[in-house]
Amino acid sequence: MKLFCLIGMLLVAAVFIDGREVSPQDDAPSGLVVVKVKRELRQQQPMDVRNSATSPDAMQNTGVMPGGGGSNFPTFVYAYSAEIKNDSPKAVKWLSWMYVLNDPDSKQELDRKEFSSFDRISVGGKKTVSATKRLPESQRRPAEPKKKDERVEFACVGYDDGTLWHAASVSESHCRDAEKRGKSR
Repeated sequence: MKLFCLIGMLLVAAVFIDGREVSPQDDAPSGLVVVKVKRELRQQQPMDVRNSATSPDAMQNTGVMPGGGGSNFPTFVYAYSAEIKNDSPKAVKWLSWMYVLNDPDSKQELDRKEFSSFDRISVGGKKTVSATKRLPESQRRPAEPKKKDERVEFACVGYDDGTLWHAASVSESHCRDAEKRGKSR
């Protein structure tokens, strides 16, 4: 009986410790809920520089730059997305978010990328924000972890009424710079 109690206590302690290490952001903005997070590796075929430079979408931030040398190798990008629900009393005008990937066994951080999204999320609404990042040529096809421990952390949130929320680890000036970059698009 003592053995079962000891095993039960160890299991409860393990769950508690594990839950604390991968807990959601402590200082998250009130009312913003991350419903779903995803990172996926995608392969894109080489681009024709002549067409991409004159394309109407040439200024869009796709994370893929023309190769210049006309490489025959495909380009790999990570596509990041997060479905966010706004249960706050204010509409979100823009937000800066970080995708974080940890190894579920060692808890070591494997990936952290920051993105800004300038899509409005109405009160009670949901929006999927997404972005891509090109992989360096040295990582033509990186290995994907078998299990993923992924989450989204918010860095800055700009509301329709002009107010701003930012994480304690992020300065207000960092958020204002991100907001200016969005307005200049």
